[in-house]
Amino acid sequence: MPAPIELTKRLEEIRLLESRRSQRLAVQEKDTDFARLADMAGDRRRQSNSIDVPFSLTQQNG
Repeated sequence: MPAPIELTKRLEEIRLLESRRSQRLAVQEKDTDFARLADMAGDRRRQSNSIDVPFSLTQQNG
């Protein structure tokens, strides 16, 4: 097992990283319900390889 690494950062670096973080995105990440988003993706209509044409339209044009 490798030896643990000690990482040292200056306080200014940490403050800069935190200040660049958007508050809106931080709230959005916390409130995102991925299970609900996955359920909504299944509600979209499936693409069809054929087009259904009513029989009355085919008689008028034929």
